[in-house]
Amino acid sequence: MRPVSKVLLIAGAPPAEPAVLEHALGQFAQRGAHVDLACYFGPEDAVASTVPTLFFGPPADHGPHFRRTAQRRRTKGGRVWLYAGHDARLRRLARAAHVLVALDPDAVHTVWQFAQRNRRADARFGLAPALRAVDERAARPFARALADLCRVGPSWAVVRAALKRRVKVAAVRAAVSTAGDVLCRGLLPVGRLPGRRVGSIAATLHAELVGTGRFDQAIRLDEEWARRVADPRVAARLRCRAGQTQLRAGRAPRDLDGALSAGVAVADDLHRAGEAGRAAGMLVTAMNLAFHRGLHFDVLSSPLAADPARFLAPLRRSTAMAQLTASRGRARNAAPLPTDRPARLLFVTRDNDYFLRRVVDHYAAEPGVEVRFHDIFTDEVARRLTADPAKMIQDVLSGEPTAYGDRLDEWLAPQLAWADTVFVDWCLAPAAMMTLRDPGAVRVVVRLHSFEAFSLWPQIMDFTRVDDLVFVSDHLRDLTLDVVPRLRDADAPRTWVIGNAMDLAGFRQPKADAARFTLGMVGFGSIAKDPRWALDVLRLVRERDPRYRMLLIGDAANAGHSVAAGYRAAFEADLAELGRGGAVEVLGRTDDVVGALTQVGVIVSSSVRESFHCGLVEGAASGAVPVVRDWPFFAGRAHGARTLFPQPWVVGDPRAAAERVLAVTATEATWRQLGEAASAHVLSRWDWPVTRREFDQLLLGDADRGAWPMAVPDSRRAAGTVEPEASSPTR
Repeated sequence: MRPVSKVLLIAGAPPAEPAVLEHALGQFAQRGAHVDLACYFGPEDAVASTVPTLFFGPPADHGPHFRRTAQRRRTKGGRVWLYAGHDARLRRLARAAHVLVALDPDAVHTVWQFAQRNRRADARFGLAPALRAVDERAARPFARALADLCRVGPSWAVVRAALKRRVKVAAVRAAVSTAGDVLCRGLLPVGRLPGRRVGSIAATLHAELVGTGRFDQAIRLDEEWARRVADPRVAARLRCRAGQTQLRAGRAPRDLDGALSAGVAVADDLHRAGEAGRAAGMLVTAMNLAFHRGLHFDVLSSPLAADPARFLAPLRRSTAMAQLTASRGRARNAAPLPTDRPARLLFVTRDNDYFLRRVVDHYAAEPGVEVRFHDIFTDEVARRLTADPAKMIQDVLSGEPTAYGDRLDEWLAPQLAWADTVFVDWCLAPAAMMTLRDPGAVRVVVRLHSFEAFSLWPQIMDFTRVDDLVFVSDHLRDLTLDVVPRLRDADAPRTWVIGNAMDLAGFRQPKADAARFTLGMVGFGSIAKDPRWALDVLRLVRERDPRYRMLLIGDAANAGHSVAAGYRAAFEADLAELGRGGAVEVLGRTDDVVGALTQVGVIVSSSVRESFHCGLVEGAASGAVPVVRDWPFFAGRAHGARTLFPQPWVVGDPRAAAERVLAVTATEATWRQLGEAASAHVLSRWDWPVTRREFDQLLLGDADRGAWPMAVPDSRRAAGTVEPEASSPTR
């Protein structure tokens, strides 16, 4: 009787020719083989209906450590094995298989790994070799059975690695016990150990401590070892990591400036020694601390916004940063748009086209324009090129060709050869990557939204290779110019202020009379939105009239272990208190924001910072009366909420906001009149027909480069717009 062979096919990507696979499955069936198929893609791409199929990928309960591990796997083959190795069902199939088959290059490493653990199985790449393996096993069944008896169990390399891993885990867990913590911090001769060994041991202990929630011990370990280690490079890394761990634990770093200065000093020493790669790595370590979200996003204030010069002083003193940000310029100016063929616009983003899609669709429909849209995240090569800022920095600091530079040239050259203008949305990694090379005659336009100003990317970019830098508000431009003073140089790009592309007319829908007493917020998940400020306003209003309530539209963020955790807990307590009386309703995420806003009579912006606040403008377009906090990040500056919006909309504190709410809703007639005025104002300023003309001027305007405007004229700003005010409330 012909023996049954168990065959496991592993696919890292949908097969290019499904018919070939179906034919091969029939051949396996004729040979009496039992076949299972494991696919690293979703069921929507299923390619075979005649065999059992297992779809594998990230585990449902995978945490942040697992996600970070996946991100470090630079090749798809590495990620396929990471997920395959964590899938218990797939491991069982692999242990029982007689033939392991990789259907594509992305699955080869996974098949090799499984073959190391099941040495009885034949490992093959491709369907034809797999069929031959089945035939060979059938032709010599007794010889193969005898050989299999001699190859029971995994390879020695796998066993040795597993033993080392278990011993290491046991040692680490013992070391981070109460007694072990004292031993490691106090008795281990850190000063006499090589710096590399100290760094490795500290990293292992730190990961175990943080993984088990012992942040205080992890911080003490790094700070103590940083004082005792002889190698300044290891000490700087330990100090920066201690600062990041303090932020993760929900507190401000004890010595932020000292840690940044130490990291930058080491980077400068490495740069002078000609070690560009290590210098780049240390700069990124320091900047990851300087621009940690716990300093700027998960809090209600930012040291960068308060005093950019003081906060960035360590970076601005750096000689390595000086070379990195030195103007490299371009060989020639960008060429005017062609007149003998359509203009070619290349739009680039990375995994976020929310603010770009309307613009792309508009120009894709224009007869005189050819459009290409490139999402870096969907391009395997480009995604790797933008994944590591240290590689970009090394490419500049080394002053000579690098492997990264060769890959960049190969990818970037075809993009620049096709385009007349490249529009990069978000001033992040793709924008920085574009400035690593001279764009030639191609015009480069970059749009900076908001949070990029609090990131490392504008700090490492060569803006002399950017022709135009677009902002969505004057106050954001002012802040960015303070954060990146190079943008005021003579060779800096032109700056523009153009609002986000929004279709606002569709938000004008009838509102029920009850909406007059409903305050609303669109988006409240980030700490910067400061929803507790809005709840304070609601409390003050309800002291005068309990009919008022609040509708929160959007998702609440999960702060986890961070400086945001305390705020989030207090906000949840506020919701529980007000929710018991029905004063607050959390609608959550919805695809029908237009419908949700028909219930809102007063739209609130309680944020500490905003670049523009689309949710507020959409609410105003719906006929809700705006109440805007004078955003603290920009209050007192030349531009801010008071210059972006009409003066009566903006208030300084919750009590002033409550008084405005009561005034604008004093009567139904007053409320509807002011709602109509607000809607008319935002539609005349920021509806797509208006901003479309501004984008046309930016991208298709006067071909005489010197005639292009530097920014939107001051006369178009909202400060001079006067809203009719309501009389005092009559109750």
